[in-house]
Amino acid sequence: MPASDSPSPFHTADSSEKMDYDPWESFNAKTFSLNFNYIDHYGLKPAAKVWSEAFPQKVRHSLANAFYNLAMPVRFVNQVLQTRFPAAGEELARFVLNTTVGVVGLFDPASHLGLKKNQADSGETLALYGVKPGPYLVLPLLQPLTVRDAFGYAACVPVAGHDGRVIAGAICATSRGRTLSDSE
Repeated sequence: MPASDSPSPFHTADSSEKMDYDPWESFNAKTFSLNFNYIDHYGLKPAAKVWSEAFPQKVRHSLANAFYNLAMPVRFVNQVLQTRFPAAGEELARFVLNTTVGVVGLFDPASHLGLKKNQADSGETLALYGVKPGPYLVLPLLQPLTVRDAFGYAACVPVAGHDGRVIAGAICATSRGRTLSDSE
């Protein structure tokens, strides 16, 4: 295939092409192996075990609440960009209530008052504005995603306003509804 005919990262497969567009299959397989066989096995699982043994479930849950609360700007901005204004208002109300009454988000009084948790991430926002998913991508330490979701994930770091990778990663993960408590 001539270089000018090569598919872009946002290429959409037609019916004659393979349904799973994975031009980076070799890279993805190697990264998956790295994640599963080394990072997960030797790093994350032992850390999760220590985490679970060192802190009671109530403490882990409170810390997960606090990280979820910190991720509010990411969810709020994406809800506004997705024109989900009632959900954005509910998000703002949850943040104010949980930050004040809930002691900087350690507790979740908003849920007890009927304010539900709403999820919104940058990948969804990009999809709403017509960005195609692009190829499947596996990166170290992250869940498998598409190129669109990778850009969305990267976009949430500056919105969250944190410089540290661990904090930013936790903020982005909780904005997508995943927390340290999910590994239990």
